Amino acid sequence: MGSGTIDFPAFFRALVDIGYTGPITFESFSSAVVDPVLSDTLAVWRNLRDENEDLARHAHRYITDGLHAARR
Repeated sequence: MGSGTIDFPAFFRALVDIGYTGPITFESFSSAVVDPVLSDTLAVWRNLRDENEDLARHAHRYITDGLHAARR
């Protein structure tokens, strides 16, 4: 999360600007993390992460920090 081409700072600013307070989620497309049937259905061809807890901590911190920065 955060290493691709999505402009996450703009995304977080937009959420802050509209006063969004609902849940924010992310999708992991690593066959090492999600169910193998889902990975096959999505045609996942590489594993970007291989540890659930590490992935969840990283995503949570990235989202939290991004929202905090957008509120400044």
